[in-house]
Amino acid sequence: MLTTETVRTNPTLSEDQALRVAELWTIAYPDMRAILDTVIKAQRSAERPTVEVARLETVRRELGQLHRATFKSCTRSAGGFSHHYALVHVQEVLDVTSNGNPVKGALHRLAGELADLEVVVNAAASAYFKARKEPVVPAPRVDRDPVDRADSEQTERGLTR
Repeated sequence: MLTTETVRTNPTLSEDQALRVAELWTIAYPDMRAILDTVIKAQRSAERPTVEVARLETVRRELGQLHRATFKSCTRSAGGFSHHYALVHVQEVLDVTSNGNPVKGALHRLAGELADLEVVVNAAASAYFKARKEPVVPAPRVDRDPVDRADSEQTERGLTR
């Protein structure tokens, strides 16, 4: 079960944002699972599937991991909830959901909230990296003007300035 503590794995998220995502996720998750189960079952029995069944099975598995806060974006990362991958998977579910489905509004609200979180986190990351960026030191001049020649060069050529 997704809670505000599991959503707040990123320190830039506020308690209100985490609470809103947890509420919307709790409402939408069972319906997303049912939609994927129905679509996968129908596509397996179809003579010519219109979607990639293996991809939808992966989405269904990873949605379950996100719901349990055990999702790992890579093998070395700690398990948890990822708002980015949650948004990607909710969009995948929206792609296979018919327009007449009564839960599509709840899915859109969840996708909107996750997209807003994505903007907040990306802005915080951008500000962090701009603050860490070291000032640029201009490189020393490489080409030299005749005026900048050494005294020995000037006397050899007879230049006097």
